[in-house]
Amino acid sequence: MSKQPQSHNRVVVGIVKGVRGLQGELRIDQMSDVPGRFDGGKAIFLNQKEYIIASSRYDKNKLLIKFHDIDTREKAEALNGLSLYIDNSSEIELPAGSYFHYQLLGLKVFDDKDSYLGVVKEILQTGANDVYIVGEEGSKDLLLPAISSVIKDIDVPSGNMVVHVLKGLLPEIS
Repeated sequence: MSKQPQSHNRVVVGIVKGVRGLQGELRIDQMSDVPGRFDGGKAIFLNQKEYIIASSRYDKNKLLIKFHDIDTREKAEALNGLSLYIDNSSEIELPAGSYFHYQLLGLKVFDDKDSYLGVVKEILQTGANDVYIVGEEGSKDLLLPAISSVIKDIDVPSGNMVVHVLKGLLPEIS
């Protein structure tokens, strides 16, 4: 019997992007850089069902995963487009000041003068640093680079983030 994690305990680590070959190997858009995350024997959830990784490898910088129970192309194709996730109880400990994206999404954002700016709605991954998209329904979004001169404090347990908004970052009011 496979365990089924509750949805609030999920951490997405990849998305099935296609099938390779006839034996059920899956092409994965990887969203985790945790070493060993996709090693053989590890458990991954897709659509509330637990799968055990038989093997994983890279082909031209693309992650390929083979699950024990998926042994045909047809079975693999049925998983196309699904998210791969782990139960966050199997999550690794991050260094101080580092956060998983799911921990930041939904945080209330205040400037350093205690003005409410909105919530973290989305996180864009750029080459240099992440960018937090902050806003409320019906308002213009504020784009905040995740750099120390802008992000002053993140308090995940309280659900708050304090930022210093640099001149030119606030959206124009129309």
